[in-house]
Amino acid sequence: MFKRKERQAWSRGNAMSLAPAPSASRGDVVLQPCYFTSSVYVKALRDDISMLILRYHEVYSQPQSLGPFALFKSIWLRMGWHWLQFKIFDHRSRQAFLDVTMRLFLERSVKTEAPFTRTVALFGFYTFFYTQIKDAAPPLYCLKNSPIPYDHYINLMSMGETLSSPQMQPLRPYVEFILCRLEKERVFFILPKSELCAMKPRDLPREVLVDDGIIFSEQNGQKRKGRPARREKGKKARQARSKTWMVGCRDLDHTMTCRSTRSWATIKRSR
Repeated sequence: MFKRKERQAWSRGNAMSLAPAPSASRGDVVLQPCYFTSSVYVKALRDDISMLILRYHEVYSQPQSLGPFALFKSIWLRMGWHWLQFKIFDHRSRQAFLDVTMRLFLERSVKTEAPFTRTVALFGFYTFFYTQIKDAAPPLYCLKNSPIPYDHYINLMSMGETLSSPQMQPLRPYVEFILCRLEKERVFFILPKSELCAMKPRDLPREVLVDDGIIFSEQNGQKRKGRPARREKGKKARQARSKTWMVGCRDLDHTMTCRSTRSWATIKRSR
């Protein structure tokens, strides 16, 4: 009996303290990888690349003391493109960010684009690739290879031959130097031809942002298999409610019209 009382007293004295403690801090908001493959980022970056090409064309067509690539770097810095490397630091999201950004630059260097557009897109790809943050603590993800279809790679490596006009001739040495360095350092990861759709994701944007007010017709799009999602159920319920309300309004208008017509006829007969 005495030992049991001693044991209880000892346990009360050495019990864990239950004093109130501050709660854990809330986690940081991180952009998910799907953001960079969505229409929100892809469309905005495509517009920015088009603006970069247009701005460089405007300045390049005027007399300049700077060389073609030095002029491009000045426009790159003036438009704030160097800050794009600091957009995201999370490993998975940064990988998607770099992959999509490199791909969109290469997208404007295909054979169907104008030679000047292809040149500026190559300058942008080269500058963005070699300005990645490599010496950082903690270390950040750095892209070592950029995937490219085989037919696109062949056309890109022969791009210097297309710069034969007097206006494009000053750009040719810079293009050939960049292509030689990219090939020497094996920057490109060559995939099968474009017709086989080996890029991942297959098309950009992969996710398309749709406003809540837009309602797609079921006749134009294919019906999804399985049980409908909660969002689809809500849209159908709102559609049914609005249709019911419109039908009720039409019936009410028809009833009021009939009543007014009958009352007018009754008044006319009474007269």
